[in-house]
Amino acid sequence: MTRRRLPLLLAAALGLLPAAAAAGSPALAAGPPPLSGDAGRAAISSPFGNGDFGRWVTDRFGLPAYDYTIDQHTNPIAAQQALAGGTDAWNQVGNGRVKVDAHTGGWIQFWDQDRLAQWGNRYEPDRRHYGGGYGFLRVGGRTISTAYDDRPAGARTLRRYGVGSFARRTVSAPVAIDETVYAPFGDDPAVRHDVRITNTTTKPINAVWSEYWDVNPVVLHNPKEEVQPQLVHRGMGAPRYAAATRTLSVAQRPFAGDEHPLSIFAAALGAPVDGHGTSAARFFGAGTRAQPTGAATRLRGAAGARPVANGKVGDTAFVLQSAVRLAPHRSVTLRYAYGMAQPRQVTGLVRRLGRVREPLRKSMDAWRRFVPQVSLGGRDAWVGREMQWDAYMVKAASVYDAICGVHTITQGGYYQYAIGFDEALRDPLEHMLPMTLLDPKLAKETIVWALQYQRAHTGDLPYGTGPLCGRVEKFGTADELSFWLELSVIQYVQQTRDFAFLDERVRYAGGGAGTVWQHLRLAYANQEKRIGYGPHGLYRPGTEGDTFDLTTPALHLTESTSTTGNFAYMYPQLAALATAHGDRAFAATLRADGARLARAVQAQWQARGWYARGYIGDRVFGTGAIYADAQYWPLMAGLPSAAQSAAIVGNVRRYLDDQGAPPQLRGPSPVGPLAVPAKGDPDITESTSNFPGSESWWFMNGPLVWGLAQKADAIPGAGAYAWDVFRRITLANHAETYPDQWSGIITTDDTCAGPSSPSPGRCGLGFSTAYNTQITHAHAWGLFDLFKLGGLDATPTGYRVSPRLPASSFSVRTKVAGVAYGARQARGYVRPVRGGTLAMQVRLPAPTAHPAVFVSGRRARFRRAGDVVTFTLRTRAGRATDWAVRTGS
Repeated sequence: MTRRRLPLLLAAALGLLPAAAAAGSPALAAGPPPLSGDAGRAAISSPFGNGDFGRWVTDRFGLPAYDYTIDQHTNPIAAQQALAGGTDAWNQVGNGRVKVDAHTGGWIQFWDQDRLAQWGNRYEPDRRHYGGGYGFLRVGGRTISTAYDDRPAGARTLRRYGVGSFARRTVSAPVAIDETVYAPFGDDPAVRHDVRITNTTTKPINAVWSEYWDVNPVVLHNPKEEVQPQLVHRGMGAPRYAAATRTLSVAQRPFAGDEHPLSIFAAALGAPVDGHGTSAARFFGAGTRAQPTGAATRLRGAAGARPVANGKVGDTAFVLQSAVRLAPHRSVTLRYAYGMAQPRQVTGLVRRLGRVREPLRKSMDAWRRFVPQVSLGGRDAWVGREMQWDAYMVKAASVYDAICGVHTITQGGYYQYAIGFDEALRDPLEHMLPMTLLDPKLAKETIVWALQYQRAHTGDLPYGTGPLCGRVEKFGTADELSFWLELSVIQYVQQTRDFAFLDERVRYAGGGAGTVWQHLRLAYANQEKRIGYGPHGLYRPGTEGDTFDLTTPALHLTESTSTTGNFAYMYPQLAALATAHGDRAFAATLRADGARLARAVQAQWQARGWYARGYIGDRVFGTGAIYADAQYWPLMAGLPSAAQSAAIVGNVRRYLDDQGAPPQLRGPSPVGPLAVPAKGDPDITESTSNFPGSESWWFMNGPLVWGLAQKADAIPGAGAYAWDVFRRITLANHAETYPDQWSGIITTDDTCAGPSSPSPGRCGLGFSTAYNTQITHAHAWGLFDLFKLGGLDATPTGYRVSPRLPASSFSVRTKVAGVAYGARQARGYVRPVRGGTLAMQVRLPAPTAHPAVFVSGRRARFRRAGDVVTFTLRTRAGRATDWAVRTGS
């Protein structure tokens, strides 16, 4: 016996070796390369999902971007039904705080809601307020506008929507002008504008660039909490110029409870200032929007705009002129910034922004590190592209609430930009779910933001939220808001392992503070004591409704299976968290309540193979028609039997997805299952015409994909169906199916109509004909579902890695965790916010007699049950700990 063999046998006898090694497998060996060290970029280039408005590209920073190539003034597809025939299109450019809408016409509108929901430079052409974010080059006796709508005849142009950026190119002899408006990654309350001017001739040229940003602050004032707010022009003082920092600024007047208003500013960060002006009337003069009088002259800045009162339209505009001389075929880059900040912060902010070297590259590098890397083994590159774009869009939907003192992720779209408040507290809590893996700090702050709306004496949460950290009471109450709060806390804590968060103190609305755990217990008490139950053991809806708004006023719903199913799933999950937190008495209560709710839901089972939707008085509602929101969370909770689960999935396919439906329904649905059966379905015996939601909703189909993935082993075909639904609810699929609808190409609204609708594929609820797209649901649920399909599923004690992606080889990498599968090995890592020991359950990548498990590159002990191995992972806060499972040599 060799000296090397003896220690191995001794170690095996003492139980110190992995089971496979003790059984005589090969000697100790290093594990596969750590996935956390993989710096490779996922392939994202694909024409799938281009639509007819332009094409997806990979920009020079390796990030996805969309080139808008049609001329919206001549191409008939630009006319959008959702905008009553309007041809304007836009997308937001944002960071973690502010955002602008970049319009295909070339102008930029700056949005801020640190305090009030408002535009800083609202586009109102009839009042000579033209948005800004572009400029005018005076060269050779002519003026070149870089706004697409005002481009010179014969100019060659580019408009590119990128991650955190909007790029334009205007080529008109003798110059090429390349511009990028971008929101620097992070929390700066400003956007940058880089202008690169290139002499395309063989002769030197002299030129003057006039950087133009309008100042037209308009508040979405909603004192009566109406769907259509007042648009009030905010008053301003007289604008000022600070030569030391080359900054123009103007103070806004106090308004609507905002006693500490922000100032609006524009600064030259990397450009000389040879002239400046602050009056729109004097700059445009006798000229036009495309040919301002002031662009042809030197602005002296002597006569500026006057102060204006609240409610009055001002004349302020910021113009910074920079003279340049260019040798043949040489370029110069000018840099500017525009934003809103507290008056005392403007100078320091401008100086700090001006010190950043290569700011565009630095920002794009940060975005590149932020977005997930998703690869399905060389196939479906568009999925990796869409996941990166979704990650950007969710991050870009975040804002800072100066009163709450934290960031949150808005619902966006017309709720934010046309109404002025988020429709419901539930939405940001849904949108933060994927951020637990990409931006844990933002996910956590979103929860803290929501908790601050809870009242201490009742524990209730408001339906809506508004400016200045205010509750919106107009729309009454909904009965499932605490479900989303509890789900968000559980997902955040389990994904990041930040269990200490439960002991952090957060203030209540109206005063006082409590720990996060106390907030959760209050929410539970409100759910059980104030919302309570009807005579059939189901939760009563709120005055606004339950999962679907308006179910109470529209249907007179009195008991909700939907909400009861939510909590039948939630209470066992919350009980596990309570146990981990040491609150065993509360855990026991939750388990008992969960069992009671499960029985109440199971009592609603219908012979046709689904759960009823609830009660209207003593009448059962949902016997002759299946309602999606009453099925998916009970399925997640494991309430139906195996036969019942198969029946639910089969009926979802038939009645909500129109698979195998009569041909007049035009199924199957190309945009994913609907919330209720299509109108005119001959096999439905109950009218759904009064139900306030008939379209395909991301907040419904997102949980469906998640639930199908979790039940893939128990329900035949569920895993494949999960991927099928996921694929159909992506933007890329919508763009392929309805290529001539702008809403659904790079962003969309919260719903899309099914194939039997009078307007198939049309997205949106029609709350506004002045605003569409940019609602966050599609992006947030797409990301979250992909992570679940990839196997990044946290448990109370660790991770369950059981992927349901169709590719045998794939990789999903995020900041907090990653997983990759190949033919013979699986790899992963966890980088938690707080360290600790995790219990890992990993499905083997292939059948094998003797698998091997590695932790941090070394063989590790494990247990095996069927095709799942279980082992422990000791982690450190903020450090990646890698694991691997190998099934072959």
